[in-house]
Amino acid sequence: MANEPEVAVGRAREGGEPASAMLERLHDPARVLALTDGVFAIIITLLVLEIHVPELTQGQSLNQALGEIRPSLVAFVISFVLAGMYWVGHRDLFALIRRTDRGLVWLNILFMLPLCLLPFGAGMLGRYDQEPVALRIYGLVLVAIAVMRVVIWLYATNRPHLLWQRLDDRQRRPAWPSTWSRGWSTCSPSWSPRPRRG
Repeated sequence: MANEPEVAVGRAREGGEPASAMLERLHDPARVLALTDGVFAIIITLLVLEIHVPELTQGQSLNQALGEIRPSLVAFVISFVLAGMYWVGHRDLFALIRRTDRGLVWLNILFMLPLCLLPFGAGMLGRYDQEPVALRIYGLVLVAIAVMRVVIWLYATNRPHLLWQRLDDRQRRPAWPSTWSRGWSTCSPSWSPRPRRG
């Protein structure tokens, strides 16, 4: 079976388009970035949809009602900050990338898989904040995101032809510190968005 980029280049030649221009379009990271930015925007929107204005029951004060949605607010703030950090890291990585290949495109899609579960994890953590299972699920989502970030980083930086400039070992090392710590620390049963009552 013929390679799809080669087929596309062949068609471009038949249509009179220079092969180099076609190859540039095939490997342009702009579409990968556009898709990822759109996914991040949807994720952040879904996060805030988990927060609902409380309805007061008879004899209930607004302070009491707000206290009931506090875990959802805390889970939203934490998840919003994490989503922002993931987006900034993705932007910084792709600032180094001059062109993509099929492997990098698919790894980026796999990176978005656990990322899309972030609103689900945050919603579960906000609703079942005292349940260790909810906390572990949220932590596992963060670990999966961290793993895919490392995989994409290693894949791209080990292929100098994809980069604007080759990175040395010292420049590649900053991707590693604290990659795992956020997810594993969140899995710890001692953490909870609602203070434990003694």
